[in-house]
Amino acid sequence: MPTASLAPEATAAPHAGAVARVFAFIAAAIVLLVGTVFSVGAAVAAPVAMAVAAWLWRRRGKRLPAIGHWAAAMCGVVVAVVIYAGLVSALVPSATWKQIQHAADSAQTASSRTPPPAWLDRIAPGMAQQQAASRADQSDRAKSMLMAFGLGMMAIMFGLFFGTIGWVAGMLFGLSVNGRWPGAVG
Repeated sequence: MPTASLAPEATAAPHAGAVARVFAFIAAAIVLLVGTVFSVGAAVAAPVAMAVAAWLWRRRGKRLPAIGHWAAAMCGVVVAVVIYAGLVSALVPSATWKQIQHAADSAQTASSRTPPPAWLDRIAPGMAQQQAASRADQSDRAKSMLMAFGLGMMAIMFGLFFGTIGWVAGMLFGLSVNGRWPGAVG
């Protein structure tokens, strides 16, 4: 008497035909081209990171699921943005950074001389003086930390948006090359 297996067998994903593969390649090229233009080249890092991640997983004898491809695409774009920002900041002359700092200090000084609005005292008496005192107490270290946090959040958002665009292109490229979606059981 045959015994039934409790675990369902994974069925292989069907391969796409030649026409579907050609259209997938054309669509991938268009999506990547548009994403590259709007992301100043960072979207190209997504399919590259997807290929590297899939290769690493194949070396371990596993397959990278579609969500893993998406995470790799986002991380690839974030890494590309961080490298690009680091190169730009390293190549900018120090005199330019000093001018930027001077302009920021001048703007802060001008805003600290501006009195708080009158409605603030009507709503919360004494808050105007407290706000003026807190502006004077802001340290350079706190400003640097907030700026780093803001830049980090910007890089993550950039990675989410353009990583997803690059992921779509990478998935379409994978379909055009392999005849099935990356991460599908084959």
